[in-house]
Amino acid sequence: MAQRPANTTPEISTERRLTVIIRVTLLSALTTLGCLAVVAFTITHWLENHVLDPDAWVATVAPLPQHTVVNDALSSYITGLVFTNVNVEQEIQNVLPPKAAFIAGPLSDQLRTLTTKVSKRVIASDNFRTIWEAANRLAMTRLVANARSPNPPSGSKLNQVFNVDLSGIRTTLADKLGTSANALPALQPQSHRKFAIGANLQTKRERLWQYIRTADLLEVVLPSVVGAAFLGALALARDRRRTLLVIALTTIVLLLLEQISLKALRQSVLDQVKHAEYRQAVGYIYDTITAALRSFVFTLLIPCVLIVVACVLASPAKWAVALRQQVGHTLSFLRPVVHYWHLVRERTQQYRFVIWGVIAMLLLIWLAFIAQIDARTVIRDVLIAISLTELVYIIAQPRPHTTV
Repeated sequence: MAQRPANTTPEISTERRLTVIIRVTLLSALTTLGCLAVVAFTITHWLENHVLDPDAWVATVAPLPQHTVVNDALSSYITGLVFTNVNVEQEIQNVLPPKAAFIAGPLSDQLRTLTTKVSKRVIASDNFRTIWEAANRLAMTRLVANARSPNPPSGSKLNQVFNVDLSGIRTTLADKLGTSANALPALQPQSHRKFAIGANLQTKRERLWQYIRTADLLEVVLPSVVGAAFLGALALARDRRRTLLVIALTTIVLLLLEQISLKALRQSVLDQVKHAEYRQAVGYIYDTITAALRSFVFTLLIPCVLIVVACVLASPAKWAVALRQQVGHTLSFLRPVVHYWHLVRERTQQYRFVIWGVIAMLLLIWLAFIAQIDARTVIRDVLIAISLTELVYIIAQPRPHTTV
């Protein structure tokens, strides 16, 4: 028998080592990409469905003025606008007899207190709710329309990118104050004072619009990225149970870190509020707006935890094997399902190349005759096709319980 060359074994060993390194690198990269894509999708999904959707935005912010802390902050803010840059004491003094001029100061203070009280009642009314909803709808619709328009309006810097105009409250407030409103120029019909709440986002509006367009793209693409990344990792893995466990645990950690970041961002937002009297209201508004995001994150945590439990129960540990055997006896009626599943695996393995060809052909036909050709559609559809290809491979190639 001819002897094998002495240098053959080292070459094979090096080749195997290189293959393992490449596979482990790709496996780690796909797992990381998929987990990060899940976190990014929670944010973009929340933005698209609860912030950048005018109807959803209005539904979220509509009840805010009814809450005590928000009502107090709004009334204080509107009263401040009424009395800003206006010498109310001098206005009152001008209509008083000279001998009564000394009461102008106390009357001015009383008028400010009265304006605040009246503002609170007006803000709690159905009439203000109509004004509030219309102003928020207009502001969000304008912001989103400009961002998604192929020819957005030009401009370099816009401090108040999101501006809620509440000027409709002027007439109602003047009517409620009666003759006292005569001493307040800001409430007169000829007044050009705007009652508005501006969100200073400290960014160029063109950049903000780019963020919105990016969110539109990611909302469509990220689910396909998640599917392609996770299925690709499972297809490459030697031990798919362990890989799935790592994916679920990593996702849980990142989602929990996202929740922690939301809390940290809340404090950062509050630190930027200059007037301490508004901080409690801003905190309540922040919690209301981000409630949907926190709920979505919690919803994703539930299946991740269930996957972890399933992976632990599917481990080769003796107690897990005994538990599965016990469950198998209890659920013996599922044996036909298991039998058909093995048949599906056999047929998939036998015809996997045909199935891959059909997937590729369907993708080409879809893109050629049906789909609208743009970056989002092409990326999404290609990733879906890749995910289906990976799924076919996973079904056709079961893995034994071995390590990487």
